[in-house]
Amino acid sequence: MLFMVKNVSLIIVSVVGVTLSGLATLKISYWEKSNQQLRFQRQTENLTIALQRSLNRYIDIIGFLGDYYTTDYIQKDKKPIDRSSFNKFTHRSIQIYSGIQALEWAPLISHKERFSYEKQIQLEGYTNFRIRELNRQNQLVVAQKRPYYFPVTYVVPFQGNESAFGYDLNSHPTRKIAISQAIKTKQITTTGRIRLVQERRDQFGFLVFLPVDDPQSKEEMTLPIRGVLIGVFRLSDVVEESLK
Repeated sequence: MLFMVKNVSLIIVSVVGVTLSGLATLKISYWEKSNQQLRFQRQTENLTIALQRSLNRYIDIIGFLGDYYTTDYIQKDKKPIDRSSFNKFTHRSIQIYSGIQALEWAPLISHKERFSYEKQIQLEGYTNFRIRELNRQNQLVVAQKRPYYFPVTYVVPFQGNESAFGYDLNSHPTRKIAISQAIKTKQITTTGRIRLVQERRDQFGFLVFLPVDDPQSKEEMTLPIRGVLIGVFRLSDVVEESLK
């Protein structure tokens, strides 16, 4: 009888031990899982904050460029910024920020001004310059007639972005909507992920637009601006910079 009691006690102890061991394992597993989830959540939050900070820095570039454009325009008795001044001011940003594909200026050109505008750029040495757009085959062709255009006129760096030179931003729905929103709100607007005109690889980017007001515009004008400043950024490089 005593032997049986001892056996029963051993069995109970074993069962309790196994049960406690199992509960402890489950508890530890739960803790580890909770810790992993907490670490993952914290890491995700940190990455989100880092990405937002990186995006803010890139957007600020356009804000600073807009301040320069407005100030320099006034100081020069309301004369447009020339190509050389634009290149010099944007050069440092290009060197520092790896995600910049290009910084650009696109003036507002009415159809009546189109011929004289193209002729002026041609006289600067760009003899084949025309306002262009992409056709259905994704080829650059002479832009169709429109009431107004936003042709990329200044582009830094020029090398690697030649195909963007003269491209009418008003010819593409996504770009057109972003520009219209920027003009309406008088604030910086961005596009979603898009394929860049100058991109030849399977990479995407996004554009940032800032309208530049024209203090001499008349009230009856549909678009009372001189043009838009554009930041062209490579999405993968901006994200990679944030991850570092």
